[in-house]
Amino acid sequence: MRISIVFRRVPIYQEHAGRLAAAIKEEKGIEPELVHGADDVFDVRLNGDLIYSKSHTGKLPEISDLLGYMTSH
Repeated sequence: MRISIVFRRVPIYQEHAGRLAAAIKEEKGIEPELVHGADDVFDVRLNGDLIYSKSHTGKLPEISDLLGYMTSH
């Protein structure tokens, strides 16, 4: 399982990406790839497939929702 988190390089996004990465590592034993993106991006990819995009929802992801999704797929 490959997980990447692409995020804008601003403090609130960096902090959220760090919390999400730590939760994924603790829950799944996988170290997500953290990638700095441009503009207002916060995307999460699972095995290359986009599973979350802030541009679609308008908000940062709930960590518990993403962990639940990863467990079911």
